[in-house]
Amino acid sequence: MLCGRDRFLCGKKLYFIMANLCRDSNSNIENVFTEKEGNMQVLDLSEYKRIGISGAHGVGKTTLATKLSRISDLPLIPEFARDLLKLTHFNWRNPAKEDLVSWARFESAILLSYLFCVRTMPSFVADRTIFDVFSYILLQVAKYPFLAEYFVQARKCVESVDKLYDVILLYELPDGYDDRDGFFIHHCLERMLDGIKNDVRVIKINRDDKIYYGASYVTV
Repeated sequence: MLCGRDRFLCGKKLYFIMANLCRDSNSNIENVFTEKEGNMQVLDLSEYKRIGISGAHGVGKTTLATKLSRISDLPLIPEFARDLLKLTHFNWRNPAKEDLVSWARFESAILLSYLFCVRTMPSFVADRTIFDVFSYILLQVAKYPFLAEYFVQARKCVESVDKLYDVILLYELPDGYDDRDGFFIHHCLERMLDGIKNDVRVIKINRDDKIYYGASYVTV
């Protein structure tokens, strides 16, 4: 738990990290879908080949990405960090102090792995984006500021991304969501995606929204 001066310095560090990532003062996140069916928002993604699903943990990214990959015939980039964490038995919420440096290297490797996938695959549906991975890095840096030095390369990768996605779907937090770390992740994602300016369309989605791909559709 950070307190006093450490929390203040950490807050300043995070502010400047986020400010550097937010390169455009004009919002890039869309809230309005292309049309509506009754009370349900509808979006047609048929023209997109590189789709990223973004949002805090537990909102439904994996379910949506799997469904969307199936109806679109676009290959799925799965969320593999969770399975790797299970294999390593690392507790990312309350890590042991002696494990922190190993975790930092692990998280950097995860980010570079995602980056390799989205840069080399011509089409995909990605269950989380590199911005999601970096948000979890920021979460741990907020708790343990000394870890920032281990993420210099990761930060440069995120700051210098070219057009990796055609569209990113950002999950809104559902009613009743009460995970404090999840709120932090969502805030980081909003800040980063709000400033992205490489012709990527960023659209907020909610549960029960309807997403078409060709003649098929999925419900969020």
